[in-house]
Amino acid sequence: MAVPRYDGPVDGEKPESRSLWKADTGRREIGLAAIATGLTAVIWLAGWLAPLDRSIGDALLRLTHRSVVTAPVVALVIDDESIAAHGNLPWPRTLIEEVVTAAYRAGAAAVALDLLLVEAGDTPGDLSLGDALEDGPSLLAAALGHDGGWILPNPRFGGPERAAHVHVEVGPDGVARMIAATKQSRSLSLPALSLSAARVLRPEIVVEPGAVLRPDFRPAPHQVLRIPVAEFLSSTEQLSSVAERLVFVGVTATGSGDRLMVPTTPGPAPSPGVLVHASAAASILRDGLVEEPGYGWTLLGAFLVALVPQVLRSRTGAFHPWAIGGVIVAVFFVAAVALELWHFLVPTAPLVTAILLSIAAREGAESRIAQLESGRLLHSLLQHSDPEQESRVPRSSIAKLAALRNLQAAVLRQDAARRALLEGMHDGVVMWDSGGRTAVVNPAATRLWGDEPGCLDFEGLEYDDGEAGHAIAQRQGREIAVRVFAIGDGGLALLRDVTAERELEQKRRDMQRLVSHELKTPLASIAGFGETLQRYELTPDEQHRVASLIRGESMRLGEMVATFLDLERLGSNQITESSEPMDLSALVEQRLEILFEAARTREQEIVSDIEPGVGIRGAPTLLARVVDNLVGNALKYSSEGAAIEVTLVRDHEHAILSVKDHGAGIPEDAIPRLFERFYRVPGVKGAGSGLGLAVAAEVVTWHEGCIEVESTEGQGSTFTVRLSAEG
Repeated sequence: MAVPRYDGPVDGEKPESRSLWKADTGRREIGLAAIATGLTAVIWLAGWLAPLDRSIGDALLRLTHRSVVTAPVVALVIDDESIAAHGNLPWPRTLIEEVVTAAYRAGAAAVALDLLLVEAGDTPGDLSLGDALEDGPSLLAAALGHDGGWILPNPRFGGPERAAHVHVEVGPDGVARMIAATKQSRSLSLPALSLSAARVLRPEIVVEPGAVLRPDFRPAPHQVLRIPVAEFLSSTEQLSSVAERLVFVGVTATGSGDRLMVPTTPGPAPSPGVLVHASAAASILRDGLVEEPGYGWTLLGAFLVALVPQVLRSRTGAFHPWAIGGVIVAVFFVAAVALELWHFLVPTAPLVTAILLSIAAREGAESRIAQLESGRLLHSLLQHSDPEQESRVPRSSIAKLAALRNLQAAVLRQDAARRALLEGMHDGVVMWDSGGRTAVVNPAATRLWGDEPGCLDFEGLEYDDGEAGHAIAQRQGREIAVRVFAIGDGGLALLRDVTAERELEQKRRDMQRLVSHELKTPLASIAGFGETLQRYELTPDEQHRVASLIRGESMRLGEMVATFLDLERLGSNQITESSEPMDLSALVEQRLEILFEAARTREQEIVSDIEPGVGIRGAPTLLARVVDNLVGNALKYSSEGAAIEVTLVRDHEHAILSVKDHGAGIPEDAIPRLFERFYRVPGVKGAGSGLGLAVAAEVVTWHEGCIEVESTEGQGSTFTVRLSAEG
C-alpha cells in the first residue's frame, strides 16, 4: 500500500520565502564575479594597488632566478682604490684613453663609457681619446639637462653618433624597474646605453622607438663581474676577463656617480649606475625582459579568479578560510612559475583584490537576501502567533530583536506544551527527517515498542489496503497498530496498543459463537420437548421422562452460561473471591473423595499420591474447579477400567499438581489450541462446551501460575499445574 503523504505547505510558508540562490545560481555567480572585477578595475586603474603590485613584483623577482647568471658583460669601475692610485675625478682624458685602449687590446667587443665627456680638455688628450674610441664599437653617456635638452658628448668623441642615454625610469618608491628603449628631447632621439651595448653583440635586437623595457636585472648589479681600473691597468691577469665582452666603464667610488635601486638589489643600499646599466644589458642579451599583460587580459584574469570563490561557495556552502587561502596561494604560485619560465609578470595584487572583493560581494548579497528572508519569516511568524492583528515587521534592529525574543518565548511555551502532550499520550509518536534520523519519539513509543524505534523498523510491515491503512506488529507479547505518514521528505509513525481491542473483539466473537452454536442446541432441545408436551397426550411415565430431559438440558444450559460468565469475570479480573493462605493438599483430597464415586460407576480407579501440607495462597473455590475439571476430563476421556493418576508434590518454591490418564491422547496439532474457548479436539466423542480447560487456564493464570499438557496419541495425556508454594 502506498504510504499516505503530506505535501501541503508548512504553516506560514510563502513561495517567495524559499532560498533565492536555488534559482539560476550560475547567473548570480557570474554577476557577482563581474561586480568584483569592475570594482577591482576601478581600484587598480585609480592607482591604489600600484604600491602593492610593485612590491609583490619585486618580491617575485627576488624569489625567482636565484642562481647566479653569467653574461658577456664586465664593468671597469673607478672605485676608491683607483682614485687613490690615479688621482681625484675628473680624470685627465689621457688616463681614460689608456683604459679604452687597454680594453680594446684585451679583445673587448665594445666599450660603453658611463661618463659625461662634455667639456673639452687638453687638446692632445682629447685627440688621443677620440682616436682610441675609433678602435672599436664605443658608446658614450648622454643625459638630459635642466633645460630639457640633451647633454651630449664632445664632438671630438663622436657627439650624437656615439651617444646613448643613461636614464632609468625610477618609480614613486625610488626603485628603478624600467628603461626607455629610446628617449627623445626636442628633435633628437637617443637609444638606451644598455640596449645599444647589447645590440653590438646581437644586432638582430629590434629597437622600438618609445618602447619601455623591463629587465629582470639578472645577473643582479652586485653580481656583475667588475674590475677596478687601477688593477686592470697595472696587471695583465685581468686582460683576459674582458675578451669578447661588453665593457662598461663608470664610477663606483664613494660619494661620486649616480646610484639606483633595482628590484634585485640586496638590502637598502643602491647600486652604482654603471653596474645597473651592465645588469640591464645582460638581461637584454639573454632575453630576460619581463612582460606584463595588458589591461584586458588582467581584467579577464581578475574575472576568472573572482569566479572561483563563487563556485566554491556554492559547492561547499560556506567560505572556508583554508580554501580561500589555498586560492590566493595558487595565484602566487602561478605568478612565480610564469615569471620563472616565461618572464611573464602576473599582476597578483589585482587578482587577489578581485578574490577578496568577490567574497565580500557574495557575503553582502547573501546578507541582504538573508535580511529580506528574515523579514518575511518574521512577518509570517508574527501573523501566525497573532492572526487577529495586523503584524508588521519592525524596522529597527532593536525592535526586531524584541519581536524575536517574544517569538522565542512563545515557541518555548509551545514546545513545552508539545512535549507535555507527547509525554502524556498513551499512543506512540515517532518522527524522522529526510535522512532517516529520528527527530521526535515520545515515551509511549519506546514503551510500546520495547526500545526507541526508527524509520527502518516500519519498512518490513504489511499494511492493510485503504487510505487509512495500518499494520499490526507483535512486540513484547502485545499487538501494536502502526500507521505511517510521509511529511515532506521525512515521515511520521503513530503507534497504538490494540491488544485489549483485539481481546474484546475475540470475546465478542466468542459470545456470538456461544449464542449461535453452544446455546442453540440445548434451547432447541427444550423447545422440541415443550412442543412434544403441547401437541401430544403423553402417559405419566412419558411426561416424567420428557420433564427430566427438559430439566437436564436446562441445567446444562445454566452451567454453560455460568461457566462463560466465570470466564468473563476471570478475564476482566472482576471476580469476588479473595486470595488467602490455604492447604492445597487437603483441597485436592476433598475433591478426589467426591470424584471417587463417579470413577466407581465407570469401573475406573483414581490413584493418588498427595504430599501432605503443601500450602499456597489462593482461592479454594476457584482451585476446586481446576481439580474437578482436570480429573473429570481424565475420567470422561479414559476407557472403562482405566486408572487415573493424581499427584501433588512440592518442588522447592512450587506446588506441582499432575493429572495423568491413559486415554486416547491428544493430536499434536491440537495441543496449542487446547485452552482456547469453545475448542474441542476434532473426532472426540462426548458432550462438552469447550470451556472447561479455558476456565482452568484462566484460574491458574489468575493465581500467577502455569498449566502445561503432554500427550501422545494412544497412550494418554498428562496435565501439570504449577503454583507458587508458601510456608
